[in-house]
Amino acid sequence: MVIDQSEAKKKVVLWRAAAFWALTVFLGDILLLTDVTIHEGHCVGETVLQSTFTSQLLNLGSYSSVQPEEYSSIVSEVVLKDLLAYVSSKHSYLRALPPRQPRQGSGVGFAELERLQPDALVHAVLRVVAVTVLTEALYSYRGQKQRKVMLTVEQAQGQHFMLVLWGHGAAWYPQLQRRKAQVIYSLILSCGVDLSTSGYFQYGTKPISNHHLNCIWEFRYLLAQRNCLLETLELHTTPWSSCERLFDDDVRAVTFNTKFQKSVSSSVKMSDLATHLQDKCSGVILIKAQIVELLFPVTAAQQIVVNAHSSLKSVVSSLPNVTYTGCASCGLELETDGNKIYKQCFSCLPCTRKKVFYRPALMTVAEGVRKVCVRVGSELMEKILLNISPDWLGRVIAPGAEVTYGMVAADVLLALLAAGGAPCDLTVRSLFAGDPNGYPLQQGFSLLGFSPAVRTRAAPGGAQAQPPE
Repeated sequence: MVIDQSEAKKKVVLWRAAAFWALTVFLGDILLLTDVTIHEGHCVGETVLQSTFTSQLLNLGSYSSVQPEEYSSIVSEVVLKDLLAYVSSKHSYLRALPPRQPRQGSGVGFAELERLQPDALVHAVLRVVAVTVLTEALYSYRGQKQRKVMLTVEQAQGQHFMLVLWGHGAAWYPQLQRRKAQVIYSLILSCGVDLSTSGYFQYGTKPISNHHLNCIWEFRYLLAQRNCLLETLELHTTPWSSCERLFDDDVRAVTFNTKFQKSVSSSVKMSDLATHLQDKCSGVILIKAQIVELLFPVTAAQQIVVNAHSSLKSVVSSLPNVTYTGCASCGLELETDGNKIYKQCFSCLPCTRKKVFYRPALMTVAEGVRKVCVRVGSELMEKILLNISPDWLGRVIAPGAEVTYGMVAADVLLALLAAGGAPCDLTVRSLFAGDPNGYPLQQGFSLLGFSPAVRTRAAPGGAQAQPPE
């Protein structure tokens, strides 16, 4: 809301990129606006000013500190003096506003997500967990329709925030996706995967951690805003935003990983399976256990079981049944009609987007003689498989190679389930329900995270393993 010496009070509507000018103006500021249009709002009977693609804003500062002589080359000195005189006589209360220092770009600091405040401009070092493109959420940018891109990011274990890429920030999407594919390929090579045509992959002794798959990025000039629907804080890019991929030896990445590991160790209690089953306490625990079996329910009459006795060929052939096409919003598996056209998810309309998911699995883990079944969700199943997207399974890992991502995913499963393999660190949420007398009626376990240690699979007697039939 603005006013001048004509005593006409008008609303100025700032559209698209110009909306971020609101971050730079304060009550009592003297502004110079160019290339604005007059819009007649017939519905409400109001005339407003609107920004255009060529509009510019110059903030001359607070009314009490403006010196007309400094801007004589830009705006008429007489007009500016008249405006200041009018404000002094009719709006003298603005003189009582405390003086403020102009905000400099160098004054924007790095934020911790758990201490984030709304309507703040911040820098942040973040780990990108997932990238989502909302194909039906379109907006206009520079005269073209553009899709909304949302990143799931984190600074601490399990504390996810949304980062929305607007305008030119949406152009980072291919870079983020390309980096994801490059990390998977380089990790395959660093773990000693044999890319020969023998159809057998041999892993070295280097442990695989999913934390290596989600790259660390430094984002600058992000705006924190509250989502009124979800009652959560979100980060949004601005016209000044930039991003930079941090290498593992970068001091910023090292600092981030150190804090991240501390958040993991401080938030989860280490326990052993036998003690936890005896105590019957619900909560989140960290256990070291051997993964014995994975069971994927496909239909009521069909299920796929993968264990140490499964062959690579059988696992590769069963992978198409381990995935399904579902609603991109809620993950519900979609049925097809007689024409093989997917039916809509009525609960999520008008969203009609589809996405390929891994099926949730039941993971049997063992520690000593104790065994329990742990539920594994679709997203975590993808992380277990080196973040290989389910719709990548048929692709080759490099041009000219005969090895597909599906073959790599199958070998990852067999490496995790290999007899005598190293136990994994599993973060598990347990739920025990009992009657008033404390008698256990139900118990359930859900996997929240894991850190595997994959070893070389060797033939009995130490001989080198041969390609399976």
